[in-house]
Amino acid sequence: MFQLNEEEYEILKSQFATSKSLTIGSYVIEFSRIAQENVKIKRREGMAENENEVKNAAGESKSDKFKRLASKRVVNAIQKIELITNLAASSYESTPEEVAKILTALQGSVDKVKAAFSKQKIDKTTFKL
Repeated sequence: MFQLNEEEYEILKSQFATSKSLTIGSYVIEFSRIAQENVKIKRREGMAENENEVKNAAGESKSDKFKRLASKRVVNAIQKIELITNLAASSYESTPEEVAKILTALQGSVDKVKAAFSKQKIDKTTFKL
């Protein structure tokens, strides 16, 4: 688990509170960056009480790694899906068949994510209009 000292926490908190452009994804990335920099400083200065303290901070647990990566990847996926939503605007033209293909491909990908988490066999999704 990453830990920030009080000063780092306050800086990050103020950036998050005052920045309208700072998304939760960038908040997580910045938090991880600051925590990892903290570990590097501890290593350089020999401030870690033992190697496990450094390893726990830098070599995060599988659960923490999952949470960090999932947060980033889900935010990215949602942003990309929202870009696809923009294709419904009047500045574009599509046929019902094209829309159906897009929705089928997206649903197929979501189904594969569900299957992967339930340990079912997964086939690769392909898409072409």
